[in-house]
Amino acid sequence: MTSMQIEIIKSGDNYIYLIIDGSSAAVVDPSEAENVLTIVRNAGLDLSTILITHDHHDHTAGVKSLRNHTNCMVYGPSQDCPVKNGQVIHIGITAFSVISVPGHTSNDVAYYSAEASVIFTGDTLFGAGCGRIFGGSAEQMWNSLQILRNLPNDTLIYCGHEYTVANLEFAISIEPHNNTIAHRLTEERKRQKHGTATIPTTMALEKITNPFLRCDDTDFKKAVGLSDRNSTEVFAEIRKRKNSF
Repeated sequence: MTSMQIEIIKSGDNYIYLIIDGSSAAVVDPSEAENVLTIVRNAGLDLSTILITHDHHDHTAGVKSLRNHTNCMVYGPSQDCPVKNGQVIHIGITAFSVISVPGHTSNDVAYYSAEASVIFTGDTLFGAGCGRIFGGSAEQMWNSLQILRNLPNDTLIYCGHEYTVANLEFAISIEPHNNTIAHRLTEERKRQKHGTATIPTTMALEKITNPFLRCDDTDFKKAVGLSDRNSTEVFAEIRKRKNSF
């Protein structure tokens, strides 16, 4: 049984995650270093590891400072310790598997602990949404989302940004009669109003309210007027609509 804890650090609309297992700690996608260092020092933690999901600056800006202050190892695409699909990284006694999820960029990865039922998805999978396509392709992103969708329903999803309400507003705009999405939007707006994170979400909730995970669903295709398209084409069109929403 894992003793792991996750602390959420807000930085603008970015989320930084501090993984704590005993006295060992790791940080995921540090967009800045100061708050991370303060928490680590105050708690007497050994920050041994940085996990990077992709190379965009808003996920890596704090790496240099953290490394200079702690001599930690940096894992991720194009980092000191490049990662590959299936690789296992230990934080304390908790094991995380690397999952290759290209699409947002050409080399995004996610970090999944089956033991803890937790995944860090960066900008691939958001609450009720997915990342824009920059260095990858629509086909890659759709394939990556299907890989993530196949994880257990109770998997807790920790993503890179607080975009949930905006994503749900798009989702209800293309499915205005979807009561499940409408209910979630109401609840997430309440959290946003009170300054409460909408993260983590669960895979079960994403499967029924995230339009980007439902592009092969017959009812969804019909609702958005794309019944004659294959799932990759549906995904590409929905992503295009979101880009201009």
